[in-house]
Amino acid sequence: MKTKELFQKLEEAGFEVFMRGSLITARCDNQTFNIDPTIDPSNVWAKLLKPLAVYLNTPLDERKSQPKYRVRLKGFNADSGKQYLTCENKNGKLFGCHLRRGLYQEFTKEELCDLTKKAKLNNQQWLAMLISDPENREPVEEKWPN
Repeated sequence: MKTKELFQKLEEAGFEVFMRGSLITARCDNQTFNIDPTIDPSNVWAKLLKPLAVYLNTPLDERKSQPKYRVRLKGFNADSGKQYLTCENKNGKLFGCHLRRGLYQEFTKEELCDLTKKAKLNNQQWLAMLISDPENREPVEEKWPN
């Protein structure tokens, strides 16, 4: 983006923009921001701003993740541990497996509903009952805040 384009975009967003020495200054709602136009794109601040811009442009109601669950297959145990409802990918092919990276084992409630519709089972009622029983669903602890 050219400096001229930045000025135009900031003005369109309601900022008063001007050069103050070698800095670009943008003012809006009694707040002033100084931007160094010589910051290299590999600078840590430049790396921070790109994902931050995407996040800030995400509507508030879309920022929270839906809670995820693992569905325990009670009574199914192996030497490797407890068995969970597992998908190789999101195509609906289901099987039981211990917790393992690379397999799809954490689902939102919506994804669980979709699974019951997509699953190629002789008895889809069994799957619906398994998934709908809250005792079979274990909440997944998120690594980051929701």
